[in-house]
Amino acid sequence: MQDLFTSFKDNCGFGLLASIDNTPTHKNLEDAVTSLSRMMHRGAITADGKTGDGSGLLLSIPRSFFRKEAAKEGIDIPDKYAVAMVFSNQQSDFDVIKETCENNDLKVIYVRDVPVDTNALGEQALASLPMIKQVFVTPNSAVATQRFEALVYLSRKEIEAELREDKSFYIPSFSTSVVSYKGLVMPTHIKEFYV
Repeated sequence: MQDLFTSFKDNCGFGLLASIDNTPTHKNLEDAVTSLSRMMHRGAITADGKTGDGSGLLLSIPRSFFRKEAAKEGIDIPDKYAVAMVFSNQQSDFDVIKETCENNDLKVIYVRDVPVDTNALGEQALASLPMIKQVFVTPNSAVATQRFEALVYLSRKEIEAELREDKSFYIPSFSTSVVSYKGLVMPTHIKEFYV
Protein backbone atom coordinates (compact mmCIF):
# COMPACT_ATOMS: atom_id res chain seq x y z
CA MET A 1 0.00 0.00 0.00
CA GLN A 2 1.22 3.48 -0.86
CA ASP A 3 2.21 5.79 2.01
CA LEU A 4 0.05 8.88 1.42
CA PHE A 5 2.20 11.12 3.60
CA THR A 6 5.45 10.60 1.70
CA SER A 7 4.06 9.97 -1.78
CA PHE A 8 1.87 13.07 -1.99
CA LYS A 9 3.07 15.63 -4.51
CA ASP A 10 1.55 18.98 -5.31
CA ASN A 11 2.62 21.94 -7.39
CA CYS A 12 0.85 24.68 -5.46
CA GLY A 13 1.69 26.68 -2.40
CA PHE A 14 -0.55 28.74 -0.18
CA GLY A 15 0.08 31.37 2.44
CA LEU A 16 -2.21 33.46 4.57
CA LEU A 17 -1.42 36.79 6.20
CA ALA A 18 -3.93 38.84 8.16
CA SER A 19 -4.06 41.82 10.44
CA ILE A 20 -5.52 40.86 13.80
CA ASP A 21 -7.47 44.14 13.99
CA ASN A 22 -8.44 44.12 10.29
CA THR A 23 -6.44 47.26 9.59
CA PRO A 24 -4.95 47.32 6.10
CA THR A 25 -1.29 48.29 6.08
CA HIS A 26 1.40 48.53 3.44
CA LYS A 27 3.53 46.24 5.62
CA ASN A 28 0.96 43.45 5.25
CA LEU A 29 1.13 43.87 1.48
CA GLU A 30 4.94 43.83 1.50
CA ASP A 31 4.91 40.72 3.72
CA ALA A 32 2.49 39.01 1.32
CA VAL A 33 4.73 39.82 -1.67
CA THR A 34 7.79 38.56 0.22
CA SER A 35 5.98 35.36 1.23
CA LEU A 36 4.87 34.76 -2.34
CA SER A 37 8.43 35.23 -3.62
CA ARG A 38 9.53 32.48 -1.24
CA MET A 39 7.21 30.03 -3.01
CA MET A 40 9.34 29.92 -6.18
CA HIS A 41 10.11 26.24 -5.61
CA ARG A 42 6.40 25.33 -5.78
CA GLY A 43 5.73 26.22 -9.42
CA ALA A 44 6.98 25.46 -12.89
CA ILE A 45 9.12 27.67 -15.11
CA THR A 46 9.05 27.58 -18.91
CA ALA A 47 12.10 27.46 -21.16
CA ASP A 48 12.23 31.26 -21.44
CA GLY A 49 13.14 31.34 -17.73
CA LYS A 50 10.63 34.09 -16.85
CA THR A 51 7.19 32.62 -17.56
CA GLY A 52 5.76 30.77 -14.59
CA ASP A 53 2.69 28.57 -14.37
CA GLY A 54 0.90 31.31 -12.47
CA SER A 55 1.11 33.12 -9.17
CA GLY A 56 -0.94 35.75 -7.45
CA LEU A 57 -2.23 37.53 -4.42
CA LEU A 58 -5.78 37.75 -3.08
CA LEU A 59 -6.06 41.03 -1.17
CA SER A 60 -8.66 43.03 0.68
CA ILE A 61 -10.01 45.73 -1.59
CA PRO A 62 -7.72 48.77 -1.14
CA ARG A 63 -10.62 51.20 -0.76
CA SER A 64 -8.70 54.44 -0.22
CA PHE A 65 -6.37 53.65 -3.15
CA PHE A 66 -9.29 52.92 -5.48
CA ARG A 67 -11.06 56.11 -4.41
CA LYS A 68 -7.95 58.14 -5.26
CA GLU A 69 -7.58 56.42 -8.64
CA ALA A 70 -11.25 57.00 -9.51
CA ALA A 71 -11.07 60.63 -8.37
CA LYS A 72 -8.33 61.22 -10.97
CA GLU A 73 -11.00 60.36 -13.57
CA GLY A 74 -13.63 62.52 -11.86
CA ILE A 75 -15.49 59.50 -10.47
CA ASP A 76 -16.76 59.29 -6.91
CA ILE A 77 -16.89 55.70 -5.67
CA PRO A 78 -19.60 55.15 -3.03
CA ASP A 79 -19.13 53.05 0.11
CA LYS A 80 -20.93 50.02 -1.34
CA TYR A 81 -19.28 48.60 -4.45
CA ALA A 82 -17.75 45.48 -5.94
CA VAL A 83 -14.67 45.10 -8.12
CA ALA A 84 -14.31 42.59 -10.94
CA MET A 85 -10.76 41.83 -12.00
CA VAL A 86 -11.08 40.93 -15.68
CA PHE A 87 -8.65 39.43 -18.20
CA SER A 88 -9.77 39.68 -21.84
CA ASN A 89 -8.48 40.26 -25.36
CA GLN A 90 -11.80 41.61 -26.62
CA GLN A 91 -13.33 44.98 -25.85
CA SER A 92 -16.77 43.51 -26.62
CA ASP A 93 -16.47 41.34 -23.48
CA PHE A 94 -16.73 44.50 -21.40
CA ASP A 95 -20.00 45.33 -23.16
CA VAL A 96 -21.31 41.92 -22.05
CA ILE A 97 -20.22 42.69 -18.47
CA LYS A 98 -22.01 46.04 -18.51
CA GLU A 99 -25.19 44.63 -20.06
CA THR A 100 -25.32 41.67 -17.68
CA CYS A 101 -24.81 43.90 -14.66
CA GLU A 102 -27.55 46.27 -15.85
CA ASN A 103 -29.92 43.31 -16.35
CA ASN A 104 -29.26 42.38 -12.71
CA ASP A 105 -29.96 45.89 -11.36
CA LEU A 106 -26.27 46.74 -11.01
CA LYS A 107 -24.44 49.71 -12.48
CA VAL A 108 -20.91 49.81 -13.89
CA ILE A 109 -19.53 53.12 -12.63
CA TYR A 110 -15.85 52.85 -13.54
CA VAL A 111 -13.54 50.68 -15.63
CA ARG A 112 -9.88 50.97 -14.70
CA ASP A 113 -7.03 49.85 -16.92
CA VAL A 114 -4.70 48.07 -14.53
CA PRO A 115 -1.16 49.38 -15.06
CA VAL A 116 1.38 46.64 -15.71
CA ASP A 117 5.08 46.49 -16.54
CA THR A 118 5.54 43.89 -19.26
CA ASN A 119 9.31 43.76 -18.57
CA ALA A 120 8.45 41.45 -15.67
CA LEU A 121 7.11 38.82 -18.08
CA GLY A 122 8.77 36.09 -20.07
CA GLU A 123 8.24 35.72 -23.82
CA GLN A 124 5.44 33.16 -23.49
CA ALA A 125 3.55 35.16 -20.88
CA LEU A 126 3.94 38.32 -22.94
CA ALA A 127 2.60 36.59 -26.06
CA SER A 128 -0.60 35.62 -24.22
CA LEU A 129 -1.03 38.78 -22.13
CA PRO A 130 -4.67 39.97 -22.19
CA MET A 131 -6.06 43.38 -21.34
CA ILE A 132 -6.34 43.57 -17.55
CA LYS A 133 -9.10 45.80 -16.23
CA GLN A 134 -10.98 46.36 -13.01
CA VAL A 135 -14.71 46.91 -13.36
CA PHE A 136 -16.37 48.79 -10.49
CA VAL A 137 -20.04 47.98 -9.90
CA THR A 138 -22.65 49.44 -7.53
CA PRO A 139 -26.24 48.52 -6.73
CA ASN A 140 -28.70 50.45 -8.87
CA SER A 141 -31.72 50.42 -6.53
CA ALA A 142 -32.75 49.89 -2.91
CA VAL A 143 -33.63 46.27 -3.68
CA ALA A 144 -30.24 45.70 -5.33
CA THR A 145 -28.56 47.25 -2.28
CA GLN A 146 -30.19 44.63 -0.04
CA ARG A 147 -29.18 41.75 -2.36
CA PHE A 148 -25.90 43.20 -3.59
CA GLU A 149 -23.54 40.30 -2.90
CA ALA A 150 -25.98 37.78 -4.38
CA LEU A 151 -26.43 39.93 -7.49
CA VAL A 152 -22.66 40.28 -7.90
CA TYR A 153 -22.30 36.48 -7.71
CA LEU A 154 -25.20 35.94 -10.14
CA SER A 155 -23.76 38.48 -12.57
CA ARG A 156 -20.36 36.80 -12.50
CA LYS A 157 -21.86 33.39 -13.25
CA GLU A 158 -23.99 34.77 -16.09
CA ILE A 159 -21.03 36.66 -17.60
CA GLU A 160 -18.83 33.55 -17.43
CA ALA A 161 -21.57 31.46 -19.07
CA GLU A 162 -22.10 34.01 -21.84
CA LEU A 163 -18.37 34.25 -22.60
CA ARG A 164 -17.42 30.61 -22.03
CA GLU A 165 -16.24 30.21 -25.66
CA ASP A 166 -13.82 33.14 -25.35
CA LYS A 167 -10.59 31.49 -24.19
CA SER A 168 -8.95 34.85 -23.46
CA PHE A 169 -11.70 35.82 -20.99
CA TYR A 170 -11.28 35.19 -17.27
CA ILE A 171 -12.56 36.76 -14.06
CA PRO A 172 -10.03 36.07 -11.27
CA SER A 173 -12.26 37.87 -8.75
CA PHE A 174 -15.58 39.74 -8.59
CA SER A 175 -16.26 40.67 -5.00
CA THR A 176 -17.33 43.31 -2.51
CA SER A 177 -14.37 42.52 -0.25
CA VAL A 178 -11.36 41.10 -2.14
CA VAL A 179 -9.45 41.58 -5.38
CA SER A 180 -7.07 39.12 -7.02
CA TYR A 181 -3.80 40.13 -8.66
CA LYS A 182 -2.43 37.17 -10.59
CA GLY A 183 -0.83 36.14 -13.83
CA LEU A 184 1.69 33.95 -15.63
CA VAL A 185 4.41 35.76 -13.79
CA MET A 186 7.13 34.44 -11.53
CA PRO A 187 6.35 34.96 -7.84
CA THR A 188 9.45 37.12 -7.52
CA HIS A 189 8.21 39.46 -10.27
CA ILE A 190 4.56 40.03 -9.38
CA LYS A 191 5.44 43.26 -7.59
CA GLU A 192 7.13 44.60 -10.72
CA PHE A 193 4.35 43.37 -13.03
CA TYR A 194 1.50 45.10 -11.17
CA VAL A 195 2.90 48.63 -11.06
